[in-house]
Amino acid sequence: MKNILLVSQDLDLAEKIKVILEPKGFAVLRENTPQGARDYLACHHQQTQFVFYDADVAKGEGMDILLELKDLYPGVPIITATALRAENQDQDNKEHLQ
Repeated sequence: MKNILLVSQDLDLAEKIKVILEPKGFAVLRENTPQGARDYLACHHQQTQFVFYDADVAKGEGMDILLELKDLYPGVPIITATALRAENQDQDNKEHLQ
């Protein structure tokens, strides 16, 4: 099984990623803090295929740790992403569905 480290505080995002990737043979392991990701990779970087790093976690100290992880483990690809929502997107969606 291939290991993916997901660094995110968003439980919904974590579940969606698991639903997509686990049937494809990936084990999705989750840490909800940058420090947790640092600790995990210190022990398991050789078994980790890539890191999915939620950009919301990368704010402040999280960005410093993200850059540190890239330097310490250059063989482990790190994907950063975020889901931005327009302030009125929910209202627009409701109006569109009516």
